[in-house]
Amino acid sequence: MKKIAVLIIMCFVMIGLKAQSEWSFGPRIGRGFSKNYDKEYHSNNIIGLFGEYRVKKVATELDVLFTEQGTFWLTYKCVLIPLKFKFYPWKTNGFNVSIGPQLNIYKEEPGETSNGGGVLRYRKTTASITAGIGYKFKLGIDVAINYNHGLVPINKQDIQGKKWRERVFQITAGYDLSKLFKAGKNK
Repeated sequence: MKKIAVLIIMCFVMIGLKAQSEWSFGPRIGRGFSKNYDKEYHSNNIIGLFGEYRVKKVATELDVLFTEQGTFWLTYKCVLIPLKFKFYPWKTNGFNVSIGPQLNIYKEEPGETSNGGGVLRYRKTTASITAGIGYKFKLGIDVAINYNHGLVPINKQDIQGKKWRERVFQITAGYDLSKLFKAGKNK
């Protein structure tokens, strides 16, 4: 009898969570500013997709973003896959804070150094930690500002006596396509 009571309570909890949960997905575009070997930031475009699952004040978001990173003299194409854990402090407000791990996959190994000193050895994948703030508007626009800090150095050997880690600021905007499907149901 206790097992049946627990099962019934779990069903009601799951139904309640499903009623309060929300899926969102769509495209994301933006601009990134990466800093690696030199003192200057390199500006680059970001394009990709996001998917978010929210239950009340907590959400999980997975992005797949295509961009270039590096410096003015050395850039490389990469795919960024952040898994962000988001917290919405106010239930009726779209403001959120996020943090999570990120996988960086580099399409190609960069060429020779600027001084012709030979080929530098880079990793094909690295990991970063990403943190940021954002705001999700009711009409479906999702704006975010993130900072990504490399946990694993990108270069296999020292450059200027250092192992370099990615440092990237990102400003992105996405559009929640699920709003289009929800709007169709309300008509």
